[in-house]
Amino acid sequence: MTLYNEKYEQECGNEEQCLKHIIKLKYREGYICKRCKNSERYWVVEKKRTFECSMCNHQESVLSGTIFQDSHIPLSLWFRAIWYIISQENRVKALGLQKKLGIKCYKTALSLLHKVHLIMLNQRKDLLHNTIEVALFYENISRNGPKSINCKVLIAIVMEIIDEKPTRIRIGHIADNSPDSFRDFIQKSVAEESSITMIFNTKEEYNRFTNINATFGSRISTIDKKRYDIITEVKERSKQITVLCSSKYLQYYLDECSFHFNQRHTDKWTLFNALLKNAVQQEPVTYHDIKADKINSLQLN
Repeated sequence: MTLYNEKYEQECGNEEQCLKHIIKLKYREGYICKRCKNSERYWVVEKKRTFECSMCNHQESVLSGTIFQDSHIPLSLWFRAIWYIISQENRVKALGLQKKLGIKCYKTALSLLHKVHLIMLNQRKDLLHNTIEVALFYENISRNGPKSINCKVLIAIVMEIIDEKPTRIRIGHIADNSPDSFRDFIQKSVAEESSITMIFNTKEEYNRFTNINATFGSRISTIDKKRYDIITEVKERSKQITVLCSSKYLQYYLDECSFHFNQRHTDKWTLFNALLKNAVQQEPVTYHDIKADKINSLQLN
């Protein structure tokens, strides 16, 4: 079974097609010279990937001001990486991406992976609204070795409920387990006019989070199958994540988990183009930014 579908091969099968696809997304209303505002006459210098205005000779790189700016990675490889990552149900690792796409350098694969994650996390970042239900649970982070870790982290699952069904979610790591941090996460995730309820399966769970559940209305009830399945899936993914990363990067991967759930019914080609649209609107990010952890400040809250 081929990884890429027929539509992808027709539209993005080579470097030239990928560049045309970027131009179509970035200049949806046509090219307009930034210097003289001319939109009638210009040349496309394909080797340099630039537009050149015939009136004032100003040149503009097609990739300037996008996540592709100053990248030495071919656009065709960028496109294949985006398609591959959104095709996977589980978390993609840099080493796996390197092997799958035949990338020679691990550093290149790591940089590419982080940048694709960034445009993923900027996909539909509007607040959840209307009826909101919140579930809480603790997860252990335990790892042996020179940098051993053994601690519990508090994770919140915020579910947007429409017609009694969870439609979108946000998952948050409540860093210091405090009511203030929990309220901050809710404010960044949920619209003000929403009705928020904490849900607990048992009285033991309710009592366990007494300091937090007083923040909003709460109830103890048997959680129905749809909600239970979501909470169970998030717990399983959290276990996989916490084995592989420290609490410092936990939110990064929880956001990725939210992304996959929220986009589960989106056609892959539609999602692929939505992420490319994000990519042409995303300011450039360097490998130095990634190493300095600046990429976290650009992520979806």
